[in-house]
Amino acid sequence: MNGLTGRDPARCAAMTNVAEWRPADAEESGRTCPYCRFAIKPGLDVAICPSCRAVHHAECWQDNDGCSIVGCAGLPVPGPSLGSAHGPALATAIHQRREDAPPMTPLAAHNGSFPTTELKPLQTPPTAQSSALASRPRRAVYRGLVVIMFAVAIAAGAFAVTLAISRKSGPAAASRAPATTVHEASQPAASTRSQRTAAPPVVNVAAAQRAIVTVLHSYAQAASEHNLGLLGSVLADSVTRTGAAYGSATCTTSTGKSAVLAVYQDQFTRTTGQYELTDLSPAAIAVHGNRAVAPLHYLFVVANSTGAVTFSLADANGGWRITHISAVCS
Repeated sequence: MNGLTGRDPARCAAMTNVAEWRPADAEESGRTCPYCRFAIKPGLDVAICPSCRAVHHAECWQDNDGCSIVGCAGLPVPGPSLGSAHGPALATAIHQRREDAPPMTPLAAHNGSFPTTELKPLQTPPTAQSSALASRPRRAVYRGLVVIMFAVAIAAGAFAVTLAISRKSGPAAASRAPATTVHEASQPAASTRSQRTAAPPVVNVAAAQRAIVTVLHSYAQAASEHNLGLLGSVLADSVTRTGAAYGSATCTTSTGKSAVLAVYQDQFTRTTGQYELTDLSPAAIAVHGNRAVAPLHYLFVVANSTGAVTFSLADANGGWRITHISAVCS
């Protein structure tokens, strides 16, 4: 029996680089695992390196196939502790190997030459846990491949959607351009219809109301002063007047500036008095583009007669002119 004969098998197994597996105690709790850099929680399974005594998570020890400390002299073998089913088998195999070794020979008997003995590989019975450890790297590779394929599928789908949107919007934009060209080409043929349906021009309403108040003030002044020249300056060439002549109950319509001025000239020769538009103000004037309507009331101060009169106006050649005068017939 050589020098190893009779030694305890558990003691022989302790001499190998098998990690010590057990739940973390109070002293090991809170330490940082050198593999994953996360803290070790109390009661969690840990693996302790037999060479440098570094404390790892049990799963981290398995994933790294041993100790993760750089420069560690040990060769950790991931596996269960000596108290598990694998521990006694491993210890027995080591003990048996040492029993089969040839006896030691004194150094002087070799005469400078040493016999060599072929070392047999250590045979350990496979267990379910060792098979699970061997398949763990393959599962990690498969999971990585699945994640990569999923990311590639998402990127391809996003690219396909972007390409479809760009292709759909491209022909639509191209089809709109000829439609605009055709509309512009057909516009001269439908000029009359477009003029009838055209929106009223945008005007400054407040400025238009102030200008119209000035025009109607001139009308009232001309009626008070019997000034046909001033009256003609605020009338449009195509002006019309509907109402009864002074002293008559018959309503008539006069068309054109000359005909309307003739009616007022006859009225001026029959009566005198101050003429006022009693409710003339910008708020009483409704402006619609280059058209306006002013429903007002007049007052002959001397004759003490009142009545309603409505003025229609239009903005022509940069100035507002009266286009229609409608007086209520008594």
